[in-house]
Amino acid sequence: TGTASVYSQFIRGTRDDSGNAIAVDAAGNVYVAGETSSIDFTTTSGVVQSVFGGGPAFRSVDAGTNWSATGSGSGITRSSLYALAIASTTPPTLYAGADDEAVGGVFKSTNGGVTWTSAGSGLTDARVHALAADPVAPATIYAGTRSAGVFKTTDSGTNWSATPLTMVSVTALAVDPITPANVYAGTENSGAYKSTNGGASWTSISSGLPSSDISAVVIDPLTPATLYAATGTGIYKTTNGGTNWTAASSGLFDSDVNALVLDPRNPNLLFAGTNTFGVFRSTNGGNFWFPASGGLPGASGVTAITIDATTGTFYAGVGEANAGRVYKSSNGIAWTGTGLYSARLTSLVVDKTTSNVVYAASVGGSDAFVAKWNAVGSLTFSTYLGGYRDDEANAIAIDSSGNIYVAGTTSSTNFPVVSSLQSGFGGGSGAVSDAFVAKLDSSATVQAYASYLGGDSNDFGRGIAVDSSGNAYVVGQTGSGNLSATLSVTSARPGMLDAFVAKIADTSNIAYSIAVRAGRSITSLGGSTGIATGYARIQPATGSAGPSGLAIFSYRPAGILLSEAAVPASSPISSGRIYAEISGTVNTGLALVNPNSSAVTLNFYFTNESGANFGSGSTTLAANSQTAHFLTDPPFNSGPTVNGTFTFTASAPVAAIAIRGLTNERGEFLMTTLPVADLSVAAGTDTLVFPYFADGDGWTTQIVMVNPTDDAMAGSIQFTDTVTIAAQTGTSFTYSIPARSSNKLRTAGTTSPIRTGFVRMVPNATNRAPSGLGIFSYRKSGITVTEAGVPAFRASMAWRLYAESSGNFSAQQAGSAETGIAIANSSSSSVTVNFELTTLSGTSTGLTGVETVPANGIIAKFLRQIAGFTTLPIPFQGVMRVSTASPAGISVVGLRGRYNERGDFLITTTQPNSESTPASGSEQFFPHFADGSGYTTQFILFNGSADQSSSGSLRFFASSGQPLSLPVR
Repeated sequence: TGTASVYSQFIRGTRDDSGNAIAVDAAGNVYVAGETSSIDFTTTSGVVQSVFGGGPAFRSVDAGTNWSATGSGSGITRSSLYALAIASTTPPTLYAGADDEAVGGVFKSTNGGVTWTSAGSGLTDARVHALAADPVAPATIYAGTRSAGVFKTTDSGTNWSATPLTMVSVTALAVDPITPANVYAGTENSGAYKSTNGGASWTSISSGLPSSDISAVVIDPLTPATLYAATGTGIYKTTNGGTNWTAASSGLFDSDVNALVLDPRNPNLLFAGTNTFGVFRSTNGGNFWFPASGGLPGASGVTAITIDATTGTFYAGVGEANAGRVYKSSNGIAWTGTGLYSARLTSLVVDKTTSNVVYAASVGGSDAFVAKWNAVGSLTFSTYLGGYRDDEANAIAIDSSGNIYVAGTTSSTNFPVVSSLQSGFGGGSGAVSDAFVAKLDSSATVQAYASYLGGDSNDFGRGIAVDSSGNAYVVGQTGSGNLSATLSVTSARPGMLDAFVAKIADTSNIAYSIAVRAGRSITSLGGSTGIATGYARIQPATGSAGPSGLAIFSYRPAGILLSEAAVPASSPISSGRIYAEISGTVNTGLALVNPNSSAVTLNFYFTNESGANFGSGSTTLAANSQTAHFLTDPPFNSGPTVNGTFTFTASAPVAAIAIRGLTNERGEFLMTTLPVADLSVAAGTDTLVFPYFADGDGWTTQIVMVNPTDDAMAGSIQFTDTVTIAAQTGTSFTYSIPARSSNKLRTAGTTSPIRTGFVRMVPNATNRAPSGLGIFSYRKSGITVTEAGVPAFRASMAWRLYAESSGNFSAQQAGSAETGIAIANSSSSSVTVNFELTTLSGTSTGLTGVETVPANGIIAKFLRQIAGFTTLPIPFQGVMRVSTASPAGISVVGLRGRYNERGDFLITTTQPNSESTPASGSEQFFPHFADGSGYTTQFILFNGSADQSSSGSLRFFASSGQPLSLPVR
């Protein structure tokens, strides 16, 4: 009849919680989105955000540039903190007082706020608004409560006992630094009190004070009978220990004073934080106050203020409504914002033993939440979704795969954006809001994307819908004149608040259609502060040949490109071996993808340079999942030093790539791709060629050889010019490699001018050839600025590779890039090489080039240096075909040169494809990509084999195997 209740469930914490939107899927599962102010809201394990995002405690160790939340998930179980105090123990002990309306407490940390423990036993009213530490006896702490007066502990918070000052709301405490038995308490509407015996008895000292709240009491450390009290009706001063108070507010525009600090180096210098007009400064002990709010937002409310007496830096908590930000000043007059945008700030303290360490407390914001119940009403999952300020989810939708789409409103500048269309908060530092949109997988364990949608004023996400293709539609309100709009109905925003609708396309599946001799290039946006990682599948359409593929990882922290590495698309293999090098500055990483519908068992072992195996183990890859780890990390656990190989065998084929990481002399991470030898393919016996080497003038080349067999290998490495290796100078160097192991030769790099050429790897008679890689490095002023790997190739008569040119590369313009090519001719006769260029659409540029490569020689040129290409228009992206009529063929490698933002020259290998390699119609993989936190990935597809077109889909997945929407351009 519709009147029976099937189930009713609560989901809640100790503060306000609200369900704002609901959706139901075809199976009867229920999805709820809303907001919570509870730090102890019910969440489940494994979800995208299991801890409260709103702090409420924060720490900076670099004078406010960077902050970390030190509350939620670390032992603080209340979301609103009102007081902080530091006891002078070694290391310092930090105390925090909380009030979550019905409950509160004192929390204690002995490790700089990393972890906290409850320390409120004995408090009959645990709602603590004031704390003060005895400067002589650090185990003695005083707590001011909301209704039960002052409590005292003498054992660092293990036990508290009430003092005779009861039945009042205590809002401020101060302890005399010279005579710590003198303790002062300021109250809410009940005046001030003094104890001369450590809280054993109290006397009212309110003569001359108003009846309004007292927000702060500060003591002159040189003459402690002089005190100042900040109240709702101005500042008051006493010079006789509180016997009499007189007004000291002359010059204040705003008599409602929230915070007060005295400079202990100069007790006549005071700073007051007011409710509306920012900071005021007195240089004469409160006789007169001057405005000191330079750099603060207009009509600023200052809720907390302190000083680092070691550095002389002042810190102020500034904000309006429930939005706060910490500002700092070297002189208390001109202020600049720090990196903390939080909810309303209540307290600031500095570590007196370590300069530049600052702690902040806030009342906590609200987080959005998403929860799911199954058809019988059991909770399936629950997750927070939010940052340091207020966040609320107002709408929810579910697609046919169970993915969850949420729209809402956030004022957090650190909202957890992932793969975002708009990575930065549109509202700047003010107390405004942006709309947001987020997509979670069906178990809320993966955030496919999350993005701001906002401009410079208030924007609100109110509703969301999703279509059958996974595109999301968000509706809301905007007060921003600069909210991004495409094909908008009106060209101007006529109202104070206007409606908006936005479509967010599903970019987890990008269709491609590549014409003959054409290609496609897309690059992830990389704007998120968080990093999204995963893998990509290249899935040709039925009957279509697959394209060649290349993924280029770029790492650009702080706006400076440091490193790039290119990874060719690969097919799954059942067993593989890679070169493994691990030392103090070098590490090796491996990414593996299980594309199968069931779990795969992976067995592995290491082999040292002598051929001895060690470190065997096994791990399981879930169906359709990816794992990416350095070999030093679990499950591989190589140990701190390895020079050899790593071998794996899978119970079903997996896709794999390996990366060599070098930390250079200035601590920057440089990446190089390592080949993965397929052990199911028999090693050949023919000569292989590294098409390029460089030695001298800062350049060195390493030849890395991996033995893919269970037999020892031997042969020679032959350079086309003289080099020095291990104190031996010449052109030919022998190698021997134990079974399953590796060997490495490195040129000395001491020649000048630079010597270049190619390298032959010649196995001895009856020996098979190792898998090989040439790594060349460039050092400038003693700093390694770039490394790139050149794989060993067999010769071919025709090659294709991705090519580009941008910026003024010949003038070494910052940000410019251009494809270079090295062509090796290992035959005894010179060869003519022809070059053709087509655009990514497959259209001919009309330009052709011809070069002659001498016998046993090379040519190495950048794109616009090739004869016939000097007039190539810029910018250019396309496909270059390189061919010769010589049956001996040529060996080719592409090298993209780039000048970064500080003028360093970087190189990246862009691997070519031989036209003699037949195109496969099977699925291929990019086993790893990274986006955000400085990383971007460029995905390049081109027809690398016969003259044919290809079509299909490029699909992105998170490591869990869930589709991942990756914003690209």
